[in-house]
Amino acid sequence: MKKVLLSISLSLVISLNVFSQTKKVKFINPLVKSVKIEYYVLKANEGIKEGPYQRTSRGTVSTTGEYHNNEPSGLWKVYDYNGETNIEIDYVAGTIKYPKYNGNLDKVGLIDDQIVPAGDRPVMNLLGGKELVTNYGHLLRYPADARDNNIMGKVVVAIDVDESGEIKGYRINRSVYRSIDEEAIRVVKLIDFEFLPAYKDGKPVKGEILIPISFQLAQ
Repeated sequence: MKKVLLSISLSLVISLNVFSQTKKVKFINPLVKSVKIEYYVLKANEGIKEGPYQRTSRGTVSTTGEYHNNEPSGLWKVYDYNGETNIEIDYVAGTIKYPKYNGNLDKVGLIDDQIVPAGDRPVMNLLGGKELVTNYGHLLRYPADARDNNIMGKVVVAIDVDESGEIKGYRINRSVYRSIDEEAIRVVKLIDFEFLPAYKDGKPVKGEILIPISFQLAQ
């Protein structure tokens, strides 16, 4: 019992010491004000993240994790629209769980892998599902000509991502209608995406990720 109490006390002292050296930062997306980000930075150097990190959308948690010396650390979770874990990254164990999709871009399960895989892996979207839908709701404007002609459908935007996970371009992968395609591209460019790069034979490579957006009119 003494060892357990000593361990708890030591952990508490370490935690208090860490928080005494950091300050909380709160950020509200100016384009989508219901999306909020909270994290901690060092008081001595506010450019370095240190401690817990959390993103919420309409009060619902979309991403949780932590930073150590400005690098992702510990356990990170990205949640889908229903609040279930969509991606889980364990930086201690070096493992990742990510979604498997079918041809219609519907989630059909999770795949267990290493953060740095031995084989292949697609580009990973680290934006929570609820947050993505919230962005659509705030940013998307139904084109007047498409609305007047009762045109609906699912457009798919392809985002080109480089070996570092940085965005390098946007393309229409599946077209619906010119003005709808243009609106989809406009909205996707405004969203604060974060990606893990694709891998081929255990090495990061250029890749693409497909982002579907449905345009539906009330019937």
